[in-house]
Amino acid sequence: MPLWLNYWYTDINNSRLLKNYIYLLNKREDFLLEDDEKHICRHINDGKLLQMLKSPEYLSDFEEIEVQSIMLKAYPYEVLMKFKNQKIENNRDTNEKIIWHFNKFFNIDYTEELEKYCNECNREAMQKTYLTHERWRHNDIDIATEQFFDFINKLLLEEWYKNEVEALVKFMKPNLRLNYIKWISGVTWYDWDIISVDVGNNTYTTLFHELIHAVNRFFRIKHYDENIVCYDSLTKTNEWLSNFVAYHLMDAIIAGDIDMIDEMSLDPIFFSMYIDIYATMREHGTNDRTKNFDIIYQELKKFEWDLLTDDKARFYYERFYKFFHYDQHEYFYPKEMMYYLGYNGILELFRNNSNKKQLLANCLLGKVCL
Repeated sequence: MPLWLNYWYTDINNSRLLKNYIYLLNKREDFLLEDDEKHICRHINDGKLLQMLKSPEYLSDFEEIEVQSIMLKAYPYEVLMKFKNQKIENNRDTNEKIIWHFNKFFNIDYTEELEKYCNECNREAMQKTYLTHERWRHNDIDIATEQFFDFINKLLLEEWYKNEVEALVKFMKPNLRLNYIKWISGVTWYDWDIISVDVGNNTYTTLFHELIHAVNRFFRIKHYDENIVCYDSLTKTNEWLSNFVAYHLMDAIIAGDIDMIDEMSLDPIFFSMYIDIYATMREHGTNDRTKNFDIIYQELKKFEWDLLTDDKARFYYERFYKFFHYDQHEYFYPKEMMYYLGYNGILELFRNNSNKKQLLANCLLGKVCL
């Protein structure tokens, strides 16, 4: 069970439940409808869901034991408090245990990384860089996508990956769907064939970020046998690779010049709104839900401008607080930190490699574990 399911909640009878809890029940109960309220509530009330979270018998339904442990520890918050509307007090020990499991799952030190960002990063300078990239916008998503694939195909051909280019073109031409929606950008696969790329704005960086995900997933999941590529779970899919290409090679892709790969800047230029909101909440947050929502809303306005709606702000608020209690401001969902974690590592990887074109090609193909 990949944790990426937890981007989304399902609305049931004026309450919200994380989809992974429903996914788990559905694996064994085979509901006719994903939001079959009768079955979901029955198995929460009779203890079936809690039993599945506790029992080693169901471990095979999870991606790793840490996923099972996180869902079990967060059960009082996500199921009892947020779905069943019971009064559950914030528990620091529970929060610490959830973070401990996340640290094991993502191989990070959550507190150390957050403190480093709060104290060492030049957030103002990075925000200026982010805003500079925001000004680069395309007028036609199809033309911008064609520029992207021309660049990728040219790179792969130069590195002698002719068969891979042919497979990529053959798959993407009939199966890629591009959509502009005033919501959250993302990549979705349907039945392992149709791949939908949704973008919430017309910046090159957003489009290129999502298309890198599409290319990387195609090779790792569809084209290659998982034994010959770095097949990590989609939970740990390399957000930093997508950000690295989108920000450091945006101008090269637009120009269609793969030789610019050797000349690209390898200084930190990426600004992550997620990690910055974490940092702001650590500095200015309270234990008051209304005040914390307002802080997050004001921070999101710096990135979303007129695209921000109350629904989208609520979506992000829930996304930051998933697995954790609303009445605190120290613990948030570390998945969002993937936009920041590993970024310096990929910069070092390219700084220390003399053949940057070959390295980038192998990263795209999933032949390098990032």
